[in-house]
Amino acid sequence: MGVFMEKIYDETFDSGRHLWYRNVPLSEQAKFGLTIALNASTVTEIIDRLSAERVHNQNIFAYFYDQNESGNAITESFRISLMVKINESSVNVRFNLSDLDFAEHLQEIQGFEKMMIEKLTEEFVN
Repeated sequence: MGVFMEKIYDETFDSGRHLWYRNVPLSEQAKFGLTIALNASTVTEIIDRLSAERVHNQNIFAYFYDQNESGNAITESFRISLMVKINESSVNVRFNLSDLDFAEHLQEIQGFEKMMIEKLTEEFVN
């Protein structure tokens, strides 16, 4: 696969199976902050990884951490992340990013979340 994505944790709790991945290419460094870099190969790899991990009738919570750190107006830094919850009847997707990245890329993020929900729903929801 073209995207280097490393699974770092795999835990099962009462709420379901929780999977954590790092080095997921969700952004690229830019002159000011980051440029959101959401591409088809990343989406395909996320879906392939979740398909391989899926166990019937089990909720999946997946956390995908970017390789880059982002900052905000009060000088805190954190990693951009994508969170996904899948169960038999629904899919939820949340993209977490800094204030500047939100301001610069809101429409792109909303489109990406919508597309991810549609593709994951096709793949996983009965």
